Amino acid sequence: MAWRDLPVGGNTEPLGFPHFPTPHQAVVWRNWGMSQPSRPGAVGMKGDGA
Repeated sequence: MAWRDLPVGGNTEPLGFPHFPTPHQAVVWRNWGMSQPSRPGAVGMKGDGA
């Protein structure tokens, strides 16, 4: 399936999150309940430079 095959909705502006300094912080906040509490800490503690 190509992206051209996907349905197109109205061209509304995306929601803004001016209270978050970066977009990825808004994504983490919005999806926090979808992760296991120990997982973000384990990912941050890997030390692989990511």
